[in-house]
Amino acid sequence: MPNESKPPRLDVPLGREVHAGQTPASAALPVKVVIPARLPASVMPAWLKLTLVAALLAGSGIATYAYHQIRLDAEQRQSAIAIVGGNPDRAPALIVRFGCAGCHSIRGVPEAVGQSGPSLNGVAREIYVAGIAPSTVDNLLDWIVDPQRMDPQTAMPRTGISRDEARDVATYLYSLR
Repeated sequence: MPNESKPPRLDVPLGREVHAGQTPASAALPVKVVIPARLPASVMPAWLKLTLVAALLAGSGIATYAYHQIRLDAEQRQSAIAIVGGNPDRAPALIVRFGCAGCHSIRGVPEAVGQSGPSLNGVAREIYVAGIAPSTVDNLLDWIVDPQRMDPQTAMPRTGISRDEARDVATYLYSLR
């Protein structure tokens, strides 16, 4: 093989552009070269191909699970609105304004991290309101508006929340799964 000249070697990170003159080897390049950020499948080792396929399959399972969780949340929200009749979008501000957040933890309300009262995340699944009355919308509204009328021994104070505001809070609580 008579005097074959080798092309200049470029040591450039994948996906980076190299313009003529930036490195000694690139001085001979006419314009620019982009080193591909991915390897052709024929160059990938078998273990890497299998790992990528497994990751894609696992990712699709996670995406499917996430989709179903979002759909269930939306259905729960629509059911709560239909059953209770309030506006759950107003509830987080009401929960903070009337002090509920100081005693209770409530998902979706960052300020609601209280520890002295029970978590209110599972209200929709409870059999009793505050352990004393059957779990109905009216009993929950009565409890939120005037808990001491239902149980004079309760530590939960009357906050001054109106029945309409309590309906918004109850709708929000029922929307949590």
